[in-house]
Amino acid sequence: MTATTEIDRTVDAPSGDRDRAGWIAAIALGVVYGVAGMLRHHNWWSGAIDLGVFDQGVWLLSQGMAPEVTINGRNLFADHLSLSVLVFVPLYKLAATPYWLFAAQGAALGATVLPLRALARHEGVKPWVATVAVACGTPLSAAAMFEFHPATLAVPFVAWAALEARRGNVNRATVAGVLILLCRAE
Repeated sequence: MTATTEIDRTVDAPSGDRDRAGWIAAIALGVVYGVAGMLRHHNWWSGAIDLGVFDQGVWLLSQGMAPEVTINGRNLFADHLSLSVLVFVPLYKLAATPYWLFAAQGAALGATVLPLRALARHEGVKPWVATVAVACGTPLSAAAMFEFHPATLAVPFVAWAALEARRGNVNRATVAGVLILLCRAE
């Protein structure tokens, strides 16, 4: 019989359980990333291509119309199938604003902290290293600062898939993989 270490007990817990620091970091980063995107848009610094495509497409769907986007002259789902944008349709009925997109993107990027902290613990690395990687890493901060794209919504699911694959949990890794596909299928 082997002794159970603190790392083993934490890894066996569902992702994020008992990780108060992780939850605080995830929420704080989600707010920072979401507000940064909103401020960029509010100050006319956001781009028109991806944000415009998804904003117009979701608005059209919220009005019961086909999502034929005039920016690129294609159906919203013709280029990349991103079924996750359908979540925004009822929100656009409440208030047609791209701030929903920025809020969701910020929440997704912030939520990436939790599975990465669990993965770090699983690998014997201090969880704060994963938090810093999410907070200061160029890919995630650049995604938050660029504009909006549904692929960013997949980021926490990618981290979750990596965690579950490393744990050897095929079922959970498969669920995470399906969620990734809902965000962006080529």
